[in-house]
Amino acid sequence: MEHLITTYRSESKDMDIETIFTRYNDGRVTFPPWQRYDNWTTKYKHVFIRSILEAKDIPTIYLCKVPDDTRKTYILDGGHRTRAIVEYINGDFSIPLKNGNWYFFKQKEQEKSIKKNGRKTATSQSLLLPTELQNKLKDSTIRVVTYSELTEKDSRNIFNELNHQRPMTNAEVVNAHSSLLVDNIRRISEQDDSIVDDLVSLVPKFKKEKHAYYNFMIPMFSMTEIRDSSVLNHCEPKTLVKYIKGDGDYDGKDKLTHNTQFSKSEINTLFPNFLESLRIFREVLTAISPTRVTETGVAYSLFYYTYCNQDKDIANLSNNIKLFVDSVVEYKEKAKEIQKKIETSKSKDISKHKRELEKLRSGVGEHIITWSETTQNNPCGPTNMKKRNTILSEYLS
Repeated sequence: MEHLITTYRSESKDMDIETIFTRYNDGRVTFPPWQRYDNWTTKYKHVFIRSILEAKDIPTIYLCKVPDDTRKTYILDGGHRTRAIVEYINGDFSIPLKNGNWYFFKQKEQEKSIKKNGRKTATSQSLLLPTELQNKLKDSTIRVVTYSELTEKDSRNIFNELNHQRPMTNAEVVNAHSSLLVDNIRRISEQDDSIVDDLVSLVPKFKKEKHAYYNFMIPMFSMTEIRDSSVLNHCEPKTLVKYIKGDGDYDGKDKLTHNTQFSKSEINTLFPNFLESLRIFREVLTAISPTRVTETGVAYSLFYYTYCNQDKDIANLSNNIKLFVDSVVEYKEKAKEIQKKIETSKSKDISKHKRELEKLRSGVGEHIITWSETTQNNPCGPTNMKKRNTILSEYLS
């Protein structure tokens, strides 16, 4: 039956909280690099710890043995629960109980110092959980299923299936996908003072937390693969998952997908080229600062233009881009101000303000107006990207 289904080997047993805590602290239970960030609120953690103390049924935790180190296990599902357990036992937060008081599992050094040197009695926020309840928590068990003999791809697939039980962002789905491109982007994002951090500081719409950097890094990478500038069939933020999972086969709508399942030799050629393009783009953004590159679509257009012209003098390129973007920003601000006057003025003044707007528009040039219009609806779409690329090519080259 192996040709019909895949059978996985797993072991299921009850594991007490103290063992889970110990194994996490000594590194035997850990997170794979493609796990989700902790996005549980403190309130969720309170409820979960109380649920254990109240002997409620706790969902199963799923682990898998690490292929290269069978002493270690990755958490496939149950990461938020595991973090909550470890943080509570470490004294990172307290929980409210029925009497209205809040209880820590143990006192942090700061609380010990306050009690010793200043406050003589515990406050409602610094009570210690009674020993009986501490022991009850440590002895409580959770069902743990551990998979063995999994490939990394198998592990990621199971992780994705388990986590479909609750919503994942597109960036989290991408992060969990088995892909050399994803792994390389994650690697550079985790470096100290990374280029990702620099780009986030230069473009307000670019974010990093909770793997959000994929939302701009992958679309920009896709632009370095464009072979026909008249098409601009790049990855948009809304097509992130489709792009990263593309394998060159037909999708559910009978459309051929772009193959992004790069081999090691392919990614070793493509990714350094992408990194070099990012470095030049960073130079350009730094040079034109404090010009406000506020729209994501504009940032993509400037990146693509920079990528296509990286053989040119960077200082001259940056200056031309700055002058152009300054003109666009100035026009948009003035047009917005006049439009507000039109909408709020009395009838007798509307014609005057309309003439003022027309004078502004005739003075800046059609390319500035067209560029501004491309940022209003679907600015990252191929039609608007193509218009902006044409404008940059004609007026800055």
